[in-house]
Amino acid sequence: MKKLFAISAILLLIAGCSPRDESPLPSAILHLEKTETLTGEEAAEVINHLHQKEVTPAENFVGRYEGEGHSATYYLSLYGSSEEALAELDAMVESMERGGHVFDHIRKIAIQDHDVWMALGMGQAHYFYAEDNRLIWLAADVPVAEDAIASLLE
Repeated sequence: MKKLFAISAILLLIAGCSPRDESPLPSAILHLEKTETLTGEEAAEVINHLHQKEVTPAENFVGRYEGEGHSATYYLSLYGSSEEALAELDAMVESMERGGHVFDHIRKIAIQDHDVWMALGMGQAHYFYAEDNRLIWLAADVPVAEDAIASLLE
């Protein structure tokens, strides 16, 4: 039993005592450090609540970031294919363009050779796009928003 304990202790020291964040979320966005990570059902609940209906696939992540008086939230949904992610993006844009929501100035822009949709609302700039099987939405305070999305697309 003592050997098992000693081996476990050594493995913990090698691996490090802090839990590793293995989510696909960035650890930081610009100078904004990740302060919270939501995964699984918890992340799906947040995303579905924002849409006021169930819209999420099986895998979802939400990261909250803060620094120097600014904040951002990074939403990530993983779909079965790039076609599914793009179809969901298209449906979302179509719904937003119909109106009846909190977003203004919805438009498609090019950032570093990426097609990204952008909107303003709730005091933040919102950028959303599909990349591979991922649907990504970044909501960031306006003063850091452009640099934040550019850093993600580098």
